[in-house]
Amino acid sequence: MVCSKCSAESPEGNRFCPQCGSSLVQGSQDAGAGPAGLQPGLALRAASSRPGAAAANAASMQPNVAASLCYALGPVTGLAFTILEKESRLVRFHAMQSMVVFGAATVGLVVFCVLPVVGPLLGLTFGMLWLTLAIVMMVKAYHWESFKLPFAGDFAEKNS
Repeated sequence: MVCSKCSAESPEGNRFCPQCGSSLVQGSQDAGAGPAGLQPGLALRAASSRPGAAAANAASMQPNVAASLCYALGPVTGLAFTILEKESRLVRFHAMQSMVVFGAATVGLVVFCVLPVVGPLLGLTFGMLWLTLAIVMMVKAYHWESFKLPFAGDFAEKNS
């Protein structure tokens, strides 16, 4: 299969181009799949036909690296990649999901921290959960997986 945006070769069955991250699905919907064929846990990585070639996205990096960095600073990097990225649906999906999940988590962390007595303990526990989720999502994005979190994944899929 050849990408219509960057003309890179891609093995059959790939839903995203390994070079630019663009959707390879004709008509951008498959039966049973969401927009651009995103499905939970679907591995999207493939061997590149042009090793070392730079991706054609706003961040000038491979889409899986950009998607992984969307989770680095929570809603801040999610917002930055949402604004900067115009081509890759994979990056836009992860950026939107990061903004939704970690934006809500930021509000929750602030609420927990202002509670007297139990607030600091709840805040610490919540912060550790946040860090764990961020690391897991960074690893999944780096491995070209469009792992959807409940509620936020659906919202991100519709708006990416």
